[in-house]
Amino acid sequence: MRLQATRRRLASHLLALASVKTFLPPRAGNAARGAAELDAEFYLRGLLGQPTAPPVKAVPLPTPRRLSGPVVCPLVSALVGAVGEALGVSADEVRSRAAKRAPALAIEYERAWVSGAFGQYDTSQRGLQLNAGGVCETAGADEGGGLGQFDFELSVYCYFTLLGEARLPPAKLAAWYTLLGDRLLAAARAQPLSPPLPATPPDMGAPPPTLRQLEAGLRSLLELLKRAGYLQGFTLDGTDADETLWAKANDLSLTRYALTLSDPATLHAALQLNAATGGRVAPGLAVPLLLAYLRAAGVSLVQTPIQYFIDDEYKPNPLEYRPSSLVVEFELSPVALKS
Repeated sequence: MRLQATRRRLASHLLALASVKTFLPPRAGNAARGAAELDAEFYLRGLLGQPTAPPVKAVPLPTPRRLSGPVVCPLVSALVGAVGEALGVSADEVRSRAAKRAPALAIEYERAWVSGAFGQYDTSQRGLQLNAGGVCETAGADEGGGLGQFDFELSVYCYFTLLGEARLPPAKLAAWYTLLGDRLLAAARAQPLSPPLPATPPDMGAPPPTLRQLEAGLRSLLELLKRAGYLQGFTLDGTDADETLWAKANDLSLTRYALTLSDPATLHAALQLNAATGGRVAPGLAVPLLLAYLRAAGVSLVQTPIQYFIDDEYKPNPLEYRPSSLVVEFELSPVALKS
């Protein structure tokens, strides 16, 4: 006990004589600090009785984007129909139930926005101006066919909440996402796409599409979502793609992709419901749509894609973490792999 007290006094004297930065290695330029360095700084600041992190400053609430009603409303209708299948009720009943839940969910949704994960948004000048109702079934669209981002996201959040409350078993939930993707894909095919998607199903015995063709189809759908305002942007990383290995159609043909969806219009609803359901259900239309396209193209998804949220902007204060993108990692094979 005496030795422990002596060590504590010695540490206290040393910390009192030196600043926190003395114990930390110098950084080159504006290089981002690593996790170990940040942990060490917070620990030493705590011992000194200093704040472990600077106060979190509120940032202005972003101006909501306008979404194209003619593009996104058919996707919402596909979602409503799929939720009705899961609940065993009509689409009108789904809309009615969602409308009843909307006022309460609007409070949760607004809290998810203004808290910004751990940080805060400044809402003193402008609130979210939410329309607690089915945005595609009411007067939510303006004369130009545009939808407010917040209204659209709240509407989608309500529908996915009904699905989460149904507590489908994992196998049925996976089958539901397949159903949703197929319906979203059918709705997307009715839109002008460049390049056009290949016809489905592929001819029996025909060779699998090339990786270049698959990527063109993915980009076509992603560009549609971007033009509609659902996405702010996207990147598709196919550095693992090798057409020669893919053409062999064997175990060596396994190909990895990483897709980054920048600020999808359902990001905050996904954060909210993902936490509420323990990761079982998260609102989103892009991923089910893209996976349905890959299935329809005749290729195999090796496993369930990995999805996670990231903050695109480095911040030295971890409490200012504000997710801004969704990253999806998936593996494809031209043939069905043996389990």
